[in-house]
Formats: sequence, structure tokens, C-alpha cells
Amino acid sequence: MNISIRGNLNPAYTPQAAAATSKNSIQINVQLDPADLRDGNEAPTPARRSSGSQSPEKTLSELFADLLKALLQGSGDSGSKQDSGGNALSNFLNNLLNKLGLGNDGSIGGDDSQGAGGGGGGGQGGGAPAGVPPAYTPSDRPAGTGASTPPGYEQYAPKPGSSGGFTGGKEGLGISDTSANGDGSRLAGSKSSWYYDWSPNASNKVNDPNAQFIPMIWGQGNMNDQDLAAAKNSKSSMLFTFNEPDLAGQSNMTPQQALDNWDRLEATGKKLASPAISNGPDGVKWLDQFMQGAQASGKRVDSISLHWYGSSSSSTQQNLAAMKDHIEQVHKKYPNLPINLTEFGVDPNGNSARQDPEFLKQAEQMLNGMDYVQMYAPYGLGTPNGN
Repeated sequence: MNISIRGNLNPAYTPQAAAATSKNSIQINVQLDPADLRDGNEAPTPARRSSGSQSPEKTLSELFADLLKALLQGSGDSGSKQDSGGNALSNFLNNLLNKLGLGNDGSIGGDDSQGAGGGGGGGQGGGAPAGVPPAYTPSDRPAGTGASTPPGYEQYAPKPGSSGGFTGGKEGLGISDTSANGDGSRLAGSKSSWYYDWSPNASNKVNDPNAQFIPMIWGQGNMNDQDLAAAKNSKSSMLFTFNEPDLAGQSNMTPQQALDNWDRLEATGKKLASPAISNGPDGVKWLDQFMQGAQASGKRVDSISLHWYGSSSSSTQQNLAAMKDHIEQVHKKYPNLPINLTEFGVDPNGNSARQDPEFLKQAEQMLNGMDYVQMYAPYGLGTPNGN
């Protein structure tokens, strides 16, 4: 028996996806021999998918099983299944399906009330919620479900209440000579276990030797050999990239411009955070375009960086709810990647601690409880040269 099958290299193959593109399409010719089913040659059992209100996605093996069933049912007309040849073929196909882990308890060729894989009660349901784009997953890692962590990301996916991968906790601080968080000269003894200064070079004013420095390539002007070398030679395992590229007053880059620079950033060998978008009207749209381009071109992105600022005219609870909604919106789109909230505050004027200290207190508690937020940095804890 010779069977030809068209399939898709994506394990979550669907007919709709096949109709949309033939990029990953393959043609398979399978020569079947009952002798191949001897003991010890079992095929691996694929993961089962639960049935739901929508048709579950099928793997290539499941499509193969459906095809075999259809062939057998077609050959069964006019009582042909009652002859010895038909019985032998029926037994062979049942054995094959059982070896694939897709058997139907001998019902093939008889009662066809159950489809291949239709009874898988456990496991994850397929597909993202309506209106939510598919989760971005680096091309060299398998797609996950929900907020699962792909291999290699374990250190960036802390459990609830854990430190976010930093010995002192998730909380850090952005510092500089003109920052409303101060210049870092009073960082020792604070809650900050890490810091950054919007540059690839560590500050010489930070007085806490245990605080981990994370370099940043702020914008296009930092894409030079000297700054890239400084980032590469940093002791940090990760690198922040492009500050608020969706805003004209900040790094002001298009998604394609960021992608054009990405290979040189990957060459640093660091875990790369996405460009840090603002919560302005174009921020998430910019991120989506960047991530789609990264996935299409095989670029590596290891985490998502966000900024969020509220309004001083809003209440504590209104600002907290809006910030949580913004973070969750992005997380639902990219559930496999941890989030870095590298700036947040009541407003961008640097007065958060003075205007609404309760907001900062409750925000800290909320962020510590969000397991997919691996790190956060409030802005507006004091005045220049003070924390």
C-alpha cells in the first residue's frame, strides 16, 4: 500500500493555516508493511488535545490516522470488509493506530462514532482567546500554552513571591545625575537589587556593590562599537534595548529600524529585552509590529520591556487598575516571555513618592505577586541626587 499525505511542519497544523500558506508544506510518501508493526517498533505517542466547542487542532499523525480510517471505510462498501483480505487490512490498520497511540479500541471499520483523538479529556485546550494574536515564541523553541515557560527561560520566570532572578528581589531602579530617582549614591540599604542608568556603562556613583547593573542600548546613537563592547563586557546576563521607540521625544525608531540593528545586539551574547515601549496610544501597536517582524526573521527576544505612567488626577485604585490592565494586555499576547516593567509611576514628572506614596506601596505588592513580571523599577522616588 502506498499513501501520499500533504501536511505542515507546524505541529499545530490546521487546514486553515495550510490554505493560507504553503511555506512549510511537505509531501510524504509512506510505504506501509504489516511486518513493521512487530513488537519493539512502537511509534511515539503524540500529546493528546482536549475536545471543545471548536474543532481541536490536529497533528500530522492525527491527520494520517483520519486518512487511514477514511480509506478503510471507503473500501468497506458492498460487504468487502467481510472477506479475509478485508479483515487482515482492518486488523493491520487497527494495530497501526494503536502503535501511534491513536487507536479507537478496535472500532475502526465498524462504529465510527469517535474521531481520532476525540476523547482526550486532559491536556490543554488549543488556541488563544478571541481577538488575542498568537503568542510570540522564538523560532528555536516549541510553542507553549498559557503562561508556561519555554526551555532556557526558567531563570526569568520566577514563581509568585520569589525574587525574579535577582538575589535581592524583583525591584530595581533607574538612576542618573538628572533622574528623579537620584544618582545611585544612596542605593545601599534600599530595596533595589539591580539598577540601570539608560546607558551601556555602569555608574561610578552607586554605593551598593551588591546591586546588579544592567546595561542599556538606549537608541540608534548607541549602536557603535564602543557602546556595544561595553554592553558585551558587562557582567550582566541581560541587555535592555531602545527606550520608548514609539515616542518622538525618546529613541524614536520604527520597528524595522530596531530589527535592522538586532543582529548586532544578539552578537553581545546577552539575553535581550524587547525595546521598552511606552503606554502611549501607539506603544502596544509598535511592539506587535516589532515582535511579528522578529518572529518572521528568526530574531531572538528573551523578555518584554514596558513603561507605564498614570495620571496625578486619578485615584490610587484607578491608577493601579489601569497599570494592571496594561501589563495583562501585553502578557496575554506574549505569555511565554517574562515582563520587565522598567519605568512606572503616577505620572512621568518624577513626583510619584510625593503625590501618592500609597500607589507605590500597593504597586510593589501587586507586582511581586505577578509571577510573569520578573523585574520592575518605579520612577519618581525622590529628587536629583537623592533617593
